[in-house]
Amino acid sequence: MSQKPVIGIVTVHDESPIPRIFTNEHYPKAVIRGGGTPVMLPVTTDREVLQQFTGLCDGFLFSGGQDISPMRYGELQSRLCGSTSLLLDDFQIPLMQMVLESRKPFVAICRGIQVLNVALGGTLYQDVTEYSEKVAKHIQEANRGDVTHPVEIQEGTQLYDLFGKQIWTNSFHHQALKKVADRLTVSARCPDGIVEAVEVKDYPYGMGIQWHPEGMLPYDDAMLPLFQELVRASISKAAD
Repeated sequence: MSQKPVIGIVTVHDESPIPRIFTNEHYPKAVIRGGGTPVMLPVTTDREVLQQFTGLCDGFLFSGGQDISPMRYGELQSRLCGSTSLLLDDFQIPLMQMVLESRKPFVAICRGIQVLNVALGGTLYQDVTEYSEKVAKHIQEANRGDVTHPVEIQEGTQLYDLFGKQIWTNSFHHQALKKVADRLTVSARCPDGIVEAVEVKDYPYGMGIQWHPEGMLPYDDAMLPLFQELVRASISKAAD
């Protein structure tokens, strides 16, 4: 029996009541359903360990979490910014840069798409209302399996190949991509203009997703192709 590809799940951390590292259980379940073997990657700023993470895993799943510090993209923190962690930033941003250098496949979800953009020199809206006062509501007050707005997908992208020109998604974010990094292609937007997905140019499979596809999976299979393709791309990369 051939081994399943190892997908490293990039964890987050919390300081209270005691320091802990964790991830929502939907992430490893999504990897398993996609055909891969999930492995939790703990928070660390040790560059040698980060480099070993990059070598050990065939692909990566960057999870959601708290806001990125505006210091990391050259802005002062506004009153609209939520809780931040420089430790988490100093774990995830360098790891993302190492993953990009390795050209290994990844999907970066919610905070993950923002980590991807900042790692490549992009910036963020510290709150979507900075984009427009008429922006749609992007933090739904409903079950994660519910959808709240459509996403319009750009033809010619990998996301279009998976889903076609439009899908409906859930939404649990208050920040969004502002200046999109040069190495990224915007592959999907909400009808209000907010960036909902990006792809790394000239890259095997490097996807940033603003919604939570893993949270929709327990209710239907609409988002399963994202994770199946991550696993397929990881198998291909491991065979190189």
